[in-house]
Amino acid sequence: MSRIKEAFKDGKALIGFLTAGVPSAEDTLRYMGDLETAGADLIEIGVPFSDPVADGAVIMEADVQALKNKVHLPQVIEIVKAFRKQSETPLVFLTYYNPIFNYGVKKFFEEAKDIGLDGVAIPDLPYEEQMEIRPFADTYEIDIIQIIGPASEERICQNVRNATGFIYIVSSIESANRKSDMKTNLADIISVIRKTTDTPVVVGLDGHHTEELQGMKEMADGITTGSIVVDMINKNGKEAGAPIQEYVEKNGFSVVRDFAGHGVGKEMHEDPMVPNYGIKGLGPKIEEGMVIAIEPMVNVGTYRVRILNDQWTAVTKDYKRSAHFEHSIAIVDGKPLILSLKS
Repeated sequence: MSRIKEAFKDGKALIGFLTAGVPSAEDTLRYMGDLETAGADLIEIGVPFSDPVADGAVIMEADVQALKNKVHLPQVIEIVKAFRKQSETPLVFLTYYNPIFNYGVKKFFEEAKDIGLDGVAIPDLPYEEQMEIRPFADTYEIDIIQIIGPASEERICQNVRNATGFIYIVSSIESANRKSDMKTNLADIISVIRKTTDTPVVVGLDGHHTEELQGMKEMADGITTGSIVVDMINKNGKEAGAPIQEYVEKNGFSVVRDFAGHGVGKEMHEDPMVPNYGIKGLGPKIEEGMVIAIEPMVNVGTYRVRILNDQWTAVTKDYKRSAHFEHSIAIVDGKPLILSLKS
C-alpha cells in the first residue's frame, strides 16, 4: 500500500500545508515535524514560485519571503531528503509547472522517487497537458494530484477518471463567467466525483471557514489546512511552532491521536469529537451550554497505539508509559466550569 493510501485507510485525513523556506529552510523542516506531531496524516509542501497566480495573498507573501531566502526547487528537495531520515509521513509537492520544466521533467520525477516524494499537484497544468509528464510520473510511481474547481459534470469526470493519490477540490469556487452547466457547489462536485472514481476527495479550506469545514467533514475524505499554517508562520516567524501542539511537544511527550474527548449528554459519547491534537482554528466550535469531556492521553514515546486481541485494551506501540487524564467541562455564561473537580 502506498503512503498516500495509508493516510486515508483509517478514515478522514488531515493534510497540513507549508510553504518551503519560510522563515528558513531549517525552520520548514522543524515545522514539518510539528505538523506530524500535531496529527497531520499527510504534508503538502509549497514550492516557492515568482508568479503563483492560483494562490491567495497569504501564500503569495510566503513565496516572496522564501525566494528572498533563495529557496527554490533544489532546496526544497534537500528539505524532503532530510525529513525522510526521520519520518515516513506521506509528502506531496504543490508546485507550478515552470520549476519542474526548468529543472528537467525526467530529472524531477527521478529525484522525486529517490527522495521519497509521494505526489505532486500542479495548479497551472491542465488535464490535457498532463499527458506530457504522466509517463514519467507512472515510471517513478509519483501520483499526480488532480485539482478540481467549478466545471461541467463532463469535465469533472474527464479530469478525475484516472486520478491517483487523492483529488483536491479548491474551496474558492466563485467564477465571474460561469456557464449554466457548471458544478459550483462543493457537495455537487463531490457527488460527481464519487460516481466516477473511489479516489479520496480532499477539500481545501482556510482557517476562516470553520463552520463550512465542519459541514464538509462528512462528505470529504480529507481536509487540508490551506493557508492557515502558512499565515501563522508569516505572522509569527520562528515562534509559529507554539500554536501547533505546543504544550506536549515542549515537554518532550506525544499525544495519542486515535482517541479523543467528546460531548456529554444522554449518551455516554456524543458529538462533538474533541481531539487532543490538531491545528489551531480547525477544531469544533465551543458554544454556550455545551458539556464536553476533555481526556488527553500523553505518551512518553510514540503517539501510535494498538488494540489488543480483546478489542478493548489499548497499548502504546513502543510499550512505553502513557498517562490518561479526564475532566468534564460545562460552558456557562461563556466560561468553562470544571464539573469533575471537587468543590
